[in-house]
Amino acid sequence: MPLPLLFCPLPPEFLFNCGTGVIFPIVLSRLIPKIGFAWTVRTVAFMSVVLLVFSVVTVKARLPPRKSSTRWLEPVKAFKMEPGYRWLILASFFGFWGSVVAIAILEAITVVCLNFCGILQILGSFLLHR
Repeated sequence: MPLPLLFCPLPPEFLFNCGTGVIFPIVLSRLIPKIGFAWTVRTVAFMSVVLLVFSVVTVKARLPPRKSSTRWLEPVKAFKMEPGYRWLILASFFGFWGSVVAIAILEAITVVCLNFCGILQILGSFLLHR
């Protein structure tokens, strides 16, 4: 989420952010052998939080904020006025849920099949070693 917020006040000169893509891999490669993977990830996360707080405090917008408008109500108005838009929203909703249900069913069938194969493997090895 913070990344799109930082694109708004982007200045034309990129003098300060040139080394960020180099620092994290170097830190990771040097710290993993010394303190381990878990503490390295925690260290990099702490660095990211500190840099993010610094950027939130110091970065200012170039343009003044826009006046608030009711543009967020336009989809609601279109939903009330246009029957084609209603059908599109309903079709998208049911199509999405149809695909989710199909994927969930396929996943359940796959898990059952794999469990059954595991049971057959255990049963076969038990019968062969008898």
